[in-house]
Amino acid sequence: MHCNVLPIAEKRNFTLVAEWFNKNIHLFCLREDYEIDLDLNFLATREYHEWDYFPSVRTPFNFYVIITKPNSLKGFQALIEPFPIDTWVLVLCACAIVAVFIYAAECRHAGRLLLVTSLLHDFWFVYSILIFQSSSRVGPLAGKWGFKAIWIVGCFLLSTIIISSLYQGELSTAMTTIVYPFIPLTLEDLAKSSIRVITAGRKEEKSNLDMQISTAKSHGVYGPRVSGYVEKIQKRIFLLKDPADKVGIQMIQADKLLQYGDGEELAVKGNIFAIMDTNSKTAVMANGISLSPDFIVFKGREDLAFDEDDMWTWERNFFTKLYKRSWLGLVEGGFSERFNYLNMISLARLRMSEMGNYGREHFLRVLFNDRKNKGEEDFLKINQESMLPCYYFFLLLLSFTLITFFVEVCIKFRNRVRHIRKGKARLTNMRKFNFYFVKNVPTQERKHQIYRIRVLSLPQ
Repeated sequence: MHCNVLPIAEKRNFTLVAEWFNKNIHLFCLREDYEIDLDLNFLATREYHEWDYFPSVRTPFNFYVIITKPNSLKGFQALIEPFPIDTWVLVLCACAIVAVFIYAAECRHAGRLLLVTSLLHDFWFVYSILIFQSSSRVGPLAGKWGFKAIWIVGCFLLSTIIISSLYQGELSTAMTTIVYPFIPLTLEDLAKSSIRVITAGRKEEKSNLDMQISTAKSHGVYGPRVSGYVEKIQKRIFLLKDPADKVGIQMIQADKLLQYGDGEELAVKGNIFAIMDTNSKTAVMANGISLSPDFIVFKGREDLAFDEDDMWTWERNFFTKLYKRSWLGLVEGGFSERFNYLNMISLARLRMSEMGNYGREHFLRVLFNDRKNKGEEDFLKINQESMLPCYYFFLLLLSFTLITFFVEVCIKFRNRVRHIRKGKARLTNMRKFNFYFVKNVPTQERKHQIYRIRVLSLPQ
């Protein structure tokens, strides 16, 4: 039985896209008939039969791009990341040269070789100058090294301040700026990239995407620019061995996917890849992949308007009832949406039983119609949480610096108080001695003792 579909489609806007249906500009006109294949044996065992309908309407092939959740800088790696390795080598060489000068000056001042503890003490002295920038500290340092050494101190101080300022700026930028990897969200970017394009729909031995691209090229549907894009995409098609609803489970459990036919393995962990098929396939794959905590799903910005392979309908005289109830209303939200929702709930129940917590969370979101994918907010949260060890390290370093400063002040204050007490005790003893000396020693002997004290006090 044959039935001309184009007049009905044009009259009732028989299309799956926003534009009004036009039989002269729609994508394909491969078949325009409605075929009913009546299998008596099939009808004898079932209460319904299958109808294959090949519509000449535009059904888009959309795509998603899947990236591995970026690991932002963690711990001490963030502290060395702002500068390249050659800059850090130069900084270490400068510190080593200054250390040699400090050690040489100390050895010359002491007249002998010193221990490493003395070198560390002088390094802490230089660190105090750089941190507190007190002019009262530069004087003793220059006096210890000599007047010429002040040039070394000045150059080292100036270069350290410049490097510290650059380092603080780069580190602040690295902490506050989210660096996304390149994500091809358009067909042009997807074609120019080298990532694999995963598809699940197939008929016989070839994927639907590959067949539709070949048909589009042979019929000249697209211009040369877009045709070049789809040719590049066609070379990187990866047809899945498993159904579309098993993609998320395979990625979570095995971190790899198998190709249909030759069984080639595609490692997905740490790589970026795309999924491309009709919306019925890509939606299921994207929902399954979003269950994994290691991946972020981005929806592509463009669609490929290809002709769908076939449409399966059930129940006798279903097309007549469907036509009377308005096909457009059914497509935009109604019968098909309800069945898709029930199918997603059943798949969510299956995943919940197989994958535990992640599947349970996905099932609850599907049940309450809250299908939330990882986006920019989660990515920002991940970056902020991963930078917490750096903040803790800086807080620890600042606390250590303040504690050391207060300990140094307390030690100096205690030494000053001890020195004052010793001076007072010395003055008291001298007064007592003078009183005893004047009272008990005769005048001539007293003069002789004073002369001996003065002679002994002279430098040798």
